Amino acid sequence: MIIFDQVSVKSFDNKEYVLSFQIPLGKTTIIILPSSIDKKEIAKLIAGLSKPEKGSVIHEFGETSIKPTIYIPEQLPDELDLVSIVKKLKPELCGEIIRIIKSIGYDLYVDKIISETPDYVIKLFLILYALYSADKLSILIEPFIGLDHRLLSLLSIEFRKLNSNNLTIVILTNNSEFLKTSIEIYDYAIVVESETNIVAGDRDRFVSKKILEGLEVYEVLGRRNIINHLVDIEGFNGYLKIDQNKYLLFIDSRFKWVFLKKINELYKNRST
Repeated sequence: MIIFDQVSVKSFDNKEYVLSFQIPLGKTTIIILPSSIDKKEIAKLIAGLSKPEKGSVIHEFGETSIKPTIYIPEQLPDELDLVSIVKKLKPELCGEIIRIIKSIGYDLYVDKIISETPDYVIKLFLILYALYSADKLSILIEPFIGLDHRLLSLLSIEFRKLNSNNLTIVILTNNSEFLKTSIEIYDYAIVVESETNIVAGDRDRFVSKKILEGLEVYEVLGRRNIINHLVDIEGFNGYLKIDQNKYLLFIDSRFKWVFLKKINELYKNRST
């Protein structure tokens, strides 16, 4: 656990928030903060890069030291800076990130970043860079801005994979709508509602049946690479892994026939 115990934080409008909550390890936690709270300050406290004036932050990662990363959505780097970032990565990690980028139809090369590459692709690269460069903990500040649902679904796949490798992912945002619209993204949520009131719990606490209206749920058996073939399909709204090689897929009912056709093709090709 990462434990916030009576941590005092001053907001931009000079209110004092007293934060007490626990962040589970090896999962993806989304923290909804008021817009008046400095998310960078919270990120540094979570990462152990700064100490609170009041209260304490306890990191229960065991005796091993951690090398957390923080993604901050500031000005995008220019081409030379991006090439420099790519070259700092270990070859195997660089190859993995480039593979993910190529899976959505864009080429990314170690020695050349195409200047016409859309900003959202560069942003996706930087998020993946933060995730894959982290040791034990990665903190993402407002990572979803500018990403469509297809890219969010792709990120959710990477989150699950990295969680299974014991990476703790913490998302800081002001947008509470993500609790409802991106249920496949997170496992646990913490909502700071006021100076002294915090609501926390597993995803089920924040997901109601109304959220699932218009969606159809399908149970699929197979390896995770099946999911990789489905994220580009219009109407794909994410998935939940419920068992080894067993997934629940959320499909917009308007596009279910496209999905059923694709899934039948995948199973047919696998059997031949």
